[in-house]
Amino acid sequence: MRRFIQIGLGLLVCLTAGAAIGAKPNSNHSPADLVALVKQLGAPQYIQREIASRRLRQAGSAAKALLEQAAQSPDAEVRRRAAEILAAVRRSEFDAALRTFIADDDGSQGVELPAWQTFRNRLGSDRSARALFVEMQRSEAALLAAYAGELPAAGKALEQRCLMLATGMRHSAIGGRRQIDLGTVASILLVASDPQVPVSDATARLLYTFVYQPSFNTGMQNPLKRDLLRQILGGWIVKNLSASNNLGYQNFILAMRYDVSEGLGPAIEMLGKESAAPSFSLYAILTIGKFGNREHLDVLQPLLKNESVCTTTNLRTQQNGKQVVRRVNIEVRDAALAVMLRLSDLDPKEFGYPAVQENKYYLLSPQSLYFPNAEAREAALSKWEETRAAATATP
Repeated sequence: MRRFIQIGLGLLVCLTAGAAIGAKPNSNHSPADLVALVKQLGAPQYIQREIASRRLRQAGSAAKALLEQAAQSPDAEVRRRAAEILAAVRRSEFDAALRTFIADDDGSQGVELPAWQTFRNRLGSDRSARALFVEMQRSEAALLAAYAGELPAAGKALEQRCLMLATGMRHSAIGGRRQIDLGTVASILLVASDPQVPVSDATARLLYTFVYQPSFNTGMQNPLKRDLLRQILGGWIVKNLSASNNLGYQNFILAMRYDVSEGLGPAIEMLGKESAAPSFSLYAILTIGKFGNREHLDVLQPLLKNESVCTTTNLRTQQNGKQVVRRVNIEVRDAALAVMLRLSDLDPKEFGYPAVQENKYYLLSPQSLYFPNAEAREAALSKWEETRAAATATP
């Protein structure tokens, strides 16, 4: 973990190397004055060392080259102070570059940040896009710099960063769960969604925990960020959905939760594979229900023969004055029929679903898609076939 931190600091150094755009020396010290101040970092008197440190910070970029040399000094005190001042100067340069970048709507200032070209090509370059990208740079400059390099290396950097964040979430210094900011979540999604960046299942599992962070949910409610975040998340969903991927259902849930219509295509693809697990099929069906239309009835029709159990629910009834709990199986065909009825503007309750409930995320609550018994199911299926046949026969 420490090695990754060191790599990250090195990338940030590269980002701000040279004279940073928008960062100007803010002192009138001559070169000779600066040399003297650097030497003064090792003065015997503490007050002299403090004065030198303060003035070198004020000098900013003008003192950077001398500070880089001083950071290699054999004097431990000089090394420490030079490194601290140098870090502050680089942060100031970085902040200045970001301020210039976000105001550079037409690109006339020529400010380039690592991974900006990729981000711009995918998401645009208006003021909102620039603001989100700056937020990402402030949180994940090292990861984005790695992403701007060799993509296999970016995959490794992504893996290390996700592990570091997960460790921090589990072992927060204050004993609670650490929350991850939006800039970090968006950066991780941007890198992970690139088709050329390898992402292991282990890293994908960690990524899902980040997407459910409050910061991401809040960002999705911001009209200036919502569409950008949906596009980034949509890229991940399209890349990572697969019937052979036991994490695939998480992407359907995310697509429905955050209204990301890119989930429709992978849902159709999954349902066309016989190897799809019933529980995956349930969320794929609901995804089609949320984003599809009547044209997708033919995708769902074959599922009316699928008797696999995709989930269960507890049905509570009263018998002899006592409450009896009975577990009821919900089959793939039950979910498929309910969604087909909704796509056809028909009420599932009129087809025998006794307690079907709408859901703000999933269109219909999965646990409400049950029939009280097999007879009710068969009656509903027969009624659907009659209804569809009548509709087909109508000129």
